[in-house]
Amino acid sequence: MPGDFVGLSSVFDKVKFDYSTVALTDCQAFLIEKESISGLVKKNGSFGFNITRRYCKQNNALFDTLSTILYKQMNGRLAESILYLDGINKRYPELYAQLTRKDIADFCGISTENCVKLLKSFEKDGIISLKDRQIIIKDEKALDVISSRG
Repeated sequence: MPGDFVGLSSVFDKVKFDYSTVALTDCQAFLIEKESISGLVKKNGSFGFNITRRYCKQNNALFDTLSTILYKQMNGRLAESILYLDGINKRYPELYAQLTRKDIADFCGISTENCVKLLKSFEKDGIISLKDRQIIIKDEKALDVISSRG
């Protein structure tokens, strides 16, 4: 998302990143030396507060994602992922054109075959509609129930 930071955890802790990031569309990215960030935090309390808040939000999102992958069954993972992606798709309508079914399956932590099978099942049940790569939610409440029950 615009204005997001990638790799905040390495500013104060590690030399190497534990993950990578991929942009789905053209974007601008800026490399900021970690010494610059840590120096700003030391000198500017307001900046330090805001960067800490961002980091905490990212951590909470990571824990939510881990919880989903560890404790939910495949249909709950996919339902939650569709709801999440739909929120992004509303801001960036080209999102689904960039994603393959394998990308969505990887995002959910399930196999491509199971992802396709579950998408077809959700479509058959009238919960979603599939058109090319687009996933259109028809029954958000049903997806919420599937997501929450896992």
